[in-house]
Amino acid sequence: MPKYRKKGSGQALVEFTFMLPILLAVLIGVAAFAMLFYSYLTLQLAVREGTNAILDDPDKQTGPQIVTLVRSRTFTMVQSQVNVVVVPWWDPNDANPQNRIDPWARGVRVSVTATYTVPLPSLSIPMFGGGNVRFGPIPIQAESIMTVN
Repeated sequence: MPKYRKKGSGQALVEFTFMLPILLAVLIGVAAFAMLFYSYLTLQLAVREGTNAILDDPDKQTGPQIVTLVRSRTFTMVQSQVNVVVVPWWDPNDANPQNRIDPWARGVRVSVTATYTVPLPSLSIPMFGGGNVRFGPIPIQAESIMTVN
């Protein structure tokens, strides 16, 4: 009895070879978006905790303590690269009593802002017509504004 050879042998391998770059591009894109979204949510929650710490006990909190608190809540990020700004700012080491006005008195709006650059890999994709689509590190910012009661 003669052996019959399949007419489409290797077709699945060729189709897989054509689809593999598209599949990898989609998977890498989803992973990059997930990393960006996770970083944004982490930063947003960290600044909210910093603002809530001021509202819970405004007499015991200083600007540097809030910066340290916000950076400690961004434990999955490079904490030295998280830039935190607390407004109004007050320097507890200032000897001039006029500069030492209570910044977190009743009715004062407190703002905690943090910025971070998500370290996504740099990538340049050539497009038809000569243009390029560029991806790379993306800066994100989160802000929380509350009023001291």
